[in-house]
Amino acid sequence: MILLYADDPGAANYLSPLPAALQAQGLQSEFWIDPALGSYCADRGIVARIRGSNESAEDMLVGKMAAVLGSSEDADCFGHRLTSLARRRQIPTLGVVDMCVNAENRFRGGSRDALKHVPDWLVLPDVYCRDAFFKLGFPSDRMLVYGHPHYDHIRARKRGFDEQGRAALRREHFPDAPSGRQIWMFLAEGVDRLDPACSYRSEAYTLHGRGDTDFRAAIVLEEVIDVAAGMTPRPWIVLRPHPKSDLSDFDVCAAGIDEFRTGGDPLPLLCASDRVIGMTTMLLLEAYLLGCPALSVLPRECEREWLATLKSGLTPVAQTREQLGDLLSGSSASHSWREYSELDVLPVGAAGRIARFLSAL
Repeated sequence: MILLYADDPGAANYLSPLPAALQAQGLQSEFWIDPALGSYCADRGIVARIRGSNESAEDMLVGKMAAVLGSSEDADCFGHRLTSLARRRQIPTLGVVDMCVNAENRFRGGSRDALKHVPDWLVLPDVYCRDAFFKLGFPSDRMLVYGHPHYDHIRARKRGFDEQGRAALRREHFPDAPSGRQIWMFLAEGVDRLDPACSYRSEAYTLHGRGDTDFRAAIVLEEVIDVAAGMTPRPWIVLRPHPKSDLSDFDVCAAGIDEFRTGGDPLPLLCASDRVIGMTTMLLLEAYLLGCPALSVLPRECEREWLATLKSGLTPVAQTREQLGDLLSGSSASHSWREYSELDVLPVGAAGRIARFLSAL
């Protein structure tokens, strides 16, 4: 029996295709999630058991031959307890990482050691993530660059959205959007719990908003709203907050937002939009996989390193008001999405690779 456990949304996405892949290898599994992920997983059709207050790490590891654990923004997350106990019981552990951002903080916990709670093996989505952990001192022969199982799920869903078509998706999901106006979906991000300073203005910012907020996502959204205001007809601005966002953080730009969309499945919303605009959220990478016309808006150059499609150049990036205006006023034609299948940036078949590795282990 294999234990799968997720504390955060990114880990839940990563682990959700694994039960079926493990079963194909003749392995049974139990997939558990933190209680805070209940509604998130329900919205996305992710089937998992919600950890109750009476479930201990000891109970969850009984009868397990291995544990596959997601990383977390919470320094005191339950996954760290599972890793420590599994190590004492000599149960092999695999840590899955969904993106390279904050590699130095994912397994630190409350210590100064970036690898304090790192599992025995790391399963990574791309070479950028591998390089980040190699620099931290994790052994290269314990890193598996297998891709991200969720990527294949997105690829499969793309076929259905393509058959339905953007016009039909727009009518279904944005009935209030006026005809003839583009829909711009803005993917907000909450405060980074591992490094909160990253979410607020610094001297390195090349985007400044209107000067009435220091919150990173609100500054970028103000810039987007101001570009939209100069267009005729003005695009319909839809804000999609991060599950951990505080909506009050966007009060300063609420007047420029036409619609708020919280909860539910975000993928059809992406496909129904004329533009998908974000910063470094995983949803922006998913938009790329879906073939959506996506754009990243970054207030600092260093943030380009946080997401594989930004670092590789697959998703366009705007870092100044002039660049943003040029990119948003141009054609909304989709990129040639099929090119990704030939790139190392977004490997295919991750769930099967992980399952075969666990079977051999």
